[in-house]
Order: sequence, then C-alpha cells, then structure tokens
Amino acid sequence: MNREEVEQLKSGDIVFWRDPDNGICSRVLTIQTIITCDYDDHAEIIELDGGYLSIPFSELEEWTN
Repeated sequence: MNREEVEQLKSGDIVFWRDPDNGICSRVLTIQTIITCDYDDHAEIIELDGGYLSIPFSELEEWTN
C-alpha cells in the first residue's frame, strides 16, 4: 500500500501483512487503531486482539477474500 491508502484505513478494516522474511509471520490483521508515521513510512497498528505491529506501508496489502 502507499501512504494515501494507509491513511484511509480505519478501525474495523482488514489488511494483509506480507512479511518479507519468506512470509513466516504474514497474516490478516483487523485494525483497532492505526497511526501513520510520517518520518519513515511505517504504520503502527493495534489489532482488535491487542497485538501491536510497526509495519512499512509497502508490506501492507488490501485484504480480498
């Protein structure tokens, strides 16, 4: 995703994180809170289950089922 797409995300949206480490941790995320970080093109995501991730925009994809 690019910055504009990430900035459109809101609570309840579902995205896919494509882990660059051969997909070891790749998974679907349901967003509770999202913060975009201007300084390094990362998104800080808090999931509905309370998990926290800091992910580069480029590793996020729109989830299509």
